[in-house]
Amino acid sequence: MQRQAVLFDLGWTLVVPRSGDWMLTPLFEQTFPAWREAISPTEMERAQQRPAAYLAENHRLTTLPQEVAQITRWYELLGEALPALGMTPAKAAALAEDHTYNVAGNYTLLPGVREMLESLARQGYALGVISDTWPSVELLLPAYGIDHLLDARTFSFALGAFKPHASLYRDALEQLGLPGNACWFVDDRPCNLVGAEQAGMRGVQSLAEPGARADGRFPAIKAPTELPDLLAGKPATDAWAAYQETLTEKDLPAMMALQAEMAAALPSPRWYFTSKEEEFAQEVRAGRVLGLRVNGELAAFAIACPARDNEKSYAAILGRDEPDSLDFQDIIVSPRYRRRGMHSYFLALYEQQARAAGMTALYATVDPENLPSLRSFEKAGWVRVDLRNAYDGRIRAYYRKGL
Repeated sequence: MQRQAVLFDLGWTLVVPRSGDWMLTPLFEQTFPAWREAISPTEMERAQQRPAAYLAENHRLTTLPQEVAQITRWYELLGEALPALGMTPAKAAALAEDHTYNVAGNYTLLPGVREMLESLARQGYALGVISDTWPSVELLLPAYGIDHLLDARTFSFALGAFKPHASLYRDALEQLGLPGNACWFVDDRPCNLVGAEQAGMRGVQSLAEPGARADGRFPAIKAPTELPDLLAGKPATDAWAAYQETLTEKDLPAMMALQAEMAAALPSPRWYFTSKEEEFAQEVRAGRVLGLRVNGELAAFAIACPARDNEKSYAAILGRDEPDSLDFQDIIVSPRYRRRGMHSYFLALYEQQARAAGMTALYATVDPENLPSLRSFEKAGWVRVDLRNAYDGRIRAYYRKGL
């Protein structure tokens, strides 16, 4: 079996600034303790645009003295834009020295990062970082005891380009000797995750920064400690909660369109038995259809029915006396939103609800050749209990999970 890998961004994914800002360090706050009284947040943000452009234009560097020189110029440009700050050449140089060398004082790991990396390494994952950063990162990684866990290190300063430039993802894959589809990439910025997907990787959004909101196109984690469960197919049951809603009859056209889109993308038409609009309408009127809507678009929906409400429940078909079971009748995810954890989200959500309602089991059927769905169910602890004709003679595998 091919080895799998997880690659990480650093900022707001593994590492955070102690002050909450990468450039306005604790020493900056000590040097200019009253700056907020004279300068508004909007003025400060605007003043950083020219220094940021300077760094972007002059980013290929290799040594710590080069970094100090560039960061010194950053602070000088900030002072030029904000005369009220009172920046001097000596202060700019001192701030740059501290920014470069005082990594332990300026940055810290998010809680649980080291333990999470150690857990993934024990499970056999190759690990690496792809970061927009400076040479001082070579001081930071060993300072926090994670350097020895990394199999690949790709840094923007060495390549002279920032994410989502393709060269960074390509460099990491070459170091690992793996194809993109064997790798996950965790980053806080959706544009960087899009770049990773274009390289064949699967993206995960980090929501560690205060105020961060899930983009919706990627599975998301609020803390590093959630990542191992997500990789194991056990995402937190609130992962897509902000996008969830109970669908109504006005959603029927979107449901039919999504069903057609999904069916057309399947390798075989035998994998899915198409439902009629009236069949969906009955489930909608019963309040049994949950959808995930992303940016106004229906991205996925699921239908589950208690056995007591269906005389042809899966348990009854199999001759099992389980009236308090729940049947998954449909989980439909747009091909454009696959590999985002939506299928697993519905499985986890309904399991949580079924347990709370005192139900005894979950049931579902899958085409025996639909390996992605089979793996998804089995990863979540479901067990195949039968293989028989259903749906106009089509063979279906029946899966059950006891609660």
